[in-house]
Amino acid sequence: MSENRYISRDSALWAIIFIFIGIAQNTCAQDSLSQDIIPKRVKFTVLPVVYSTPETSLALGAGASLAFKLDSSAETSTFQIGGVYTFRQQLLTYLPFRLFFGADKYRAKGEIGYYDFIYEYYGIGDNPGNQSFYTANFPKVEVGIYKRFKKYLFLGLIWRYNDYRFSDLDQNDGNFTPATLGIEGGRISSLGPTFQWDKRDGQYWTKKGFYLEGGISFATQFLASNYEYGRYYLDFRKFYSLGESRILGYQLYHQGNWGNSPFFDLPIIGGSKLLRSYYQGYLRDKLLLLGQIEYRDHLVWKFSYTLFAGIGT
Repeated sequence: MSENRYISRDSALWAIIFIFIGIAQNTCAQDSLSQDIIPKRVKFTVLPVVYSTPETSLALGAGASLAFKLDSSAETSTFQIGGVYTFRQQLLTYLPFRLFFGADKYRAKGEIGYYDFIYEYYGIGDNPGNQSFYTANFPKVEVGIYKRFKKYLFLGLIWRYNDYRFSDLDQNDGNFTPATLGIEGGRISSLGPTFQWDKRDGQYWTKKGFYLEGGISFATQFLASNYEYGRYYLDFRKFYSLGESRILGYQLYHQGNWGNSPFFDLPIIGGSKLLRSYYQGYLRDKLLLLGQIEYRDHLVWKFSYTLFAGIGT
């Protein structure tokens, strides 16, 4: 009975993904006029994906990006879709997007994906315990929709949905105990207000300006969540142009959870975004504070490089 329920849910998720792709393809077919930001109204790119991280070992896959303009908006909207399989038998499928429409009065961003991934777990708190593992597979949906209220101020709502199922969870090292909240998996569904104060000179290769985003959301049974708790975050980024292609930027990030938050949705350090030199989830607890600095420059042809450092707890 439960297996059929999950199959039905995943089928609905893939239906949403294909609808998004269909919308993007229709846009590609109908609109090929303006040449403001990109050489053509629509630009489609397909690239192989090859990388290696401590969490994944060698990973192989492919990704595609569709860039286009909606209505009379000056900003470029994008859909990206990708799939990756790793040598640790992990599967990642994802469709992140950014949309700008209504003459740039409205914007939306988010991601739809499905993950079958082996995660590392070191316990809760900033004194990591023994290394243990758990395998989770879950659909992921995150959608934020914003409306411009001032020149740089956007207000909106953000919805997050995950449905975690564990196929393997290591309980032999003492990190996981029967009292660990979330050990049985379950569904998260949260909704809340969010804002953006956006004074960047560009969305995709920012050279100067700053960006502030924040929000608060609530996971409740009313939204079909198995857990009830709250979450807030603040994300500040500042960029400086040091020349034609040299850019220096820094980020200050704070996130907090309160209430009955499961271990798999606590703020974490590590991974590809927050303190990138650590395993994803190396540290996790109810409060996170970190700072990062990054220098990037053009190298040759289509290649650039990045130097970064960070500190957090």
